[in-house]
Amino acid sequence: MGKVKYDEFQLAKRHKIAYQTLIILFAMVWISGYVKSSYGIWAEPFLESLIIMAVPGIYFAGASIWQGAYLRMNDSPKMILLLFGFVAVVGLLAVSISIFSGTFHIIEDGQLGGDIGFVLICSLFTMMFVLLVVRR
Repeated sequence: MGKVKYDEFQLAKRHKIAYQTLIILFAMVWISGYVKSSYGIWAEPFLESLIIMAVPGIYFAGASIWQGAYLRMNDSPKMILLLFGFVAVVGLLAVSISIFSGTFHIIEDGQLGGDIGFVLICSLFTMMFVLLVVRR
């Protein structure tokens, strides 16, 4: 497989978005540390790291797609679009089933529940699917 070639405009946009994502990541780590030191543990370690990584990741993916700096020039992401759509539908279906069955918990024992991590991942794929459809 050949090396992906971006034009200069895409590279400039990707660098700007990456810098903004780094600032968001630093802010998330700082906020997490502040909340932990002031109020106690707010989530389990794995969920905490997932949230700290997912929020900047969602921003980077969304901004890259929205500003047109995500794929090569003249590239059509049909397979990616279908895959993201499938994952988004299955994820939304699973989240809605757990909400209606009463097993979805946002807060458990004074901390964020583990279901929030799945909602974050599901929202990432849903957002990327919607943005790819809008961009097309």
